[in-house]
Amino acid sequence: MNLSEAVRRLKPTDEYRTILEHLTIIRENLIIEFKDPQAMENPQSLANIAGKVDQTDTILLELGGPVYPKDVESE
Repeated sequence: MNLSEAVRRLKPTDEYRTILEHLTIIRENLIIEFKDPQAMENPQSLANIAGKVDQTDTILLELGGPVYPKDVESE
């Protein structure tokens, strides 16, 4: 089994959506952290956070996300 097949099999489950929601929240929190004035003063910190955002984006795209939690979607 490869990643595409595993994703296809898991997509219809509530657990899969929960995983994508969690990864989406992590990504959003990293973006907030990136905008923090203290982080902006430190180029190494910005680069670290940017790398984490990029990694999370890559994972989310591979898995078919981002998926925002239901309570956020309805707002």
